[in-house]
Amino acid sequence: MSWQVCTHLSEAHISNTAKEKDVEHLPELHMWMDGANEYHLSQGIRGQLFLDNKLSNGEEAYEDRCLRFMVFTKYKNITKIISPANLDYVFLQLIGCLEKL
Repeated sequence: MSWQVCTHLSEAHISNTAKEKDVEHLPELHMWMDGANEYHLSQGIRGQLFLDNKLSNGEEAYEDRCLRFMVFTKYKNITKIISPANLDYVFLQLIGCLEKL
């Protein structure tokens, strides 16, 4: 669960795009909810403090944020399942994934 800037792409969208590009070793995303049209910080205390979202100098007080949920498979900590001798192999796999992204 996180409060992300509403104008940014959701992490679920980025994750799904990466899977379409055959990026390996990503956590399995089971479900997500993007509250970009429903749940905004401006609907709470921020909206009460900054009624028009403007500071005295005319600048915007904040970028509005929306509530996003993502549910992943829970994985073990990598340091508990590999030995230091295997870190070079893991590092090379990571570089390959980043190259595809």
